[in-house]
Amino acid sequence: MANSKRLTDLMIERLRPPATGRLTVWDQSEAGLGIRIGASRRTFILKLRHYGRQRMATLGHFPGMGVADARTTARKLKQQSLRGIAPDEAYKPGAGSDKRRLETISDLVEAYIENYAKPNQRSWKDTAGHLRNNLCRLHGSRPIASINRSDIHHMLDDVRGRGVVQGTNRLLAHSKRFFGWCVERGTIDTSPASDIRAPFKEQSRDRVLTDTEIRRIWHAAEALAFPIGSAVQMLLLTGQRRDEVSQMRWDEIDYGARLWTIPAERNKSGRPHQIPLSDLANIVL
Repeated sequence: MANSKRLTDLMIERLRPPATGRLTVWDQSEAGLGIRIGASRRTFILKLRHYGRQRMATLGHFPGMGVADARTTARKLKQQSLRGIAPDEAYKPGAGSDKRRLETISDLVEAYIENYAKPNQRSWKDTAGHLRNNLCRLHGSRPIASINRSDIHHMLDDVRGRGVVQGTNRLLAHSKRFFGWCVERGTIDTSPASDIRAPFKEQSRDRVLTDTEIRRIWHAAEALAFPIGSAVQMLLLTGQRRDEVSQMRWDEIDYGARLWTIPAERNKSGRPHQIPLSDLANIVL
């Protein structure tokens, strides 16, 4: 096949998508197996002839599925083809429980990010990072119905073993929302993460800046060019979140009433929020 190489995970990571269209590289070690590189996805495909007709099957998305798993899956589908089952029919069955069993974690995570996280979560990139780097990395190529509670514990133990304490709790929370979404859409009947407790008890932060630290930060902010320095000063003066201050607009400020109104779409509570502004805050603005 044209444009063929011995595929490795590292090589696929380094491949860059073309300016237009898609790039396909075929594996020299497993006939018919290829990786298709697009602007947003890297997809393993299998092409073979079945009873005289060329068939194509989508196997999974990299990095959720690695090269080793893709080759194993390709061999299984070839064996099924010899028994009369076309590869695209074997891997994309009709509606019903068989289809649910064969939907992979990686495919569903990507669907969850696009259809739920992006439209509903301002921090959707954080959600995507937790699920892709942990759940997909460990179990991405597996059918979702094969995931059980012990697999979730294994994933949490893996993160905890790397010393990421708070990140373990965050990952569990993201996983619960993901599997709950899968239950809601009928992909699975129950969530394997629903009854798992957070591994760590989180404690409220009680560290506050001293007067000396506040003065030092203020003077350092004065030395910075607009808008960074002013944003740091407004953080100190209002106590609001970083993203809310950094996205502040002039039309949100009522200088006469000395009020800053954060609109509902930018406030975590989903409601407009008014913050009184001090004389110093008016000067900074």
